[in-house]
Amino acid sequence: MHRRHIARETHVVVCSGTAQLGHWVDAERPVLSDHQAAIVGPVPARVMRAWLISVNFLQGGEGYGEFGRIELVEGNDAVRLL
Repeated sequence: MHRRHIARETHVVVCSGTAQLGHWVDAERPVLSDHQAAIVGPVPARVMRAWLISVNFLQGGEGYGEFGRIELVEGNDAVRLL
């Protein structure tokens, strides 16, 4: 039987609103738990991509952001992405 890969893209809102604008935000996400809550079915064998998306409600305005250490961590193993 031939298995076809079905690409899925899942977005998780981590924060919303203006309360944290201008402040450094330290966030951690349980990627597996996020996936299981959003997608019904088998768990993927690996994470393919992690995107940081910012949406401007004015659609066309400008924004500025800085990103620090970004890692995927499982137990004692960590892969630093940025």
